[in-house]
Amino acid sequence: MRFIKKFLFPLLAGFIGAEAATSLSLYLFVNRFMLAPEGTKDIFENDALSLTCMMILSAYLTYVVMLLCRKLNGRMLGDPEEEKSGRYFALYVVGALLVAAYGILLAMGHEGNLAATLILISYVIIFNSGVMTLFALLIRFVKWLIKRMGKDGSFLYKLKWQLPLSLLWFVAVLSGMFML
Repeated sequence: MRFIKKFLFPLLAGFIGAEAATSLSLYLFVNRFMLAPEGTKDIFENDALSLTCMMILSAYLTYVVMLLCRKLNGRMLGDPEEEKSGRYFALYVVGALLVAAYGILLAMGHEGNLAATLILISYVIIFNSGVMTLFALLIRFVKWLIKRMGKDGSFLYKLKWQLPLSLLWFVAVLSGMFML
């Protein structure tokens, strides 16, 4: 049972969480006209702005799902150090990449809008996994720098620091990439 909680749960969380967060983000941006009050001006008329906001929302939602599942997994295992584990993050990203590969393979057997949607979702998941990995490496680097200064950098793994820092990272990286 511990093996399932330690190794299978992160893979499954990445498989389901990345797909759900990316699909929700795509759904919100495709159907934004139905969600906005009638007669409001669409602020996402520009394709670059629309794509940037969709990617930021998708990456952030995927990361938030990972953080919440990691916290849940640490509580299920009864190990608070599990919440700082790089193993969980790596298995989550592998699960996300597996669902992306599965989506691409599934799209090969279909045509039209379904195939295009599956390919889009798969590419967004792959891109989100890369941006999340870069953020995790940045946090590790900052923690290493803080440790070299003789301080404790474990506060960087708390949710109250991870959520705003990750949002800032995703906005900075994705805005820089898509607004060039």
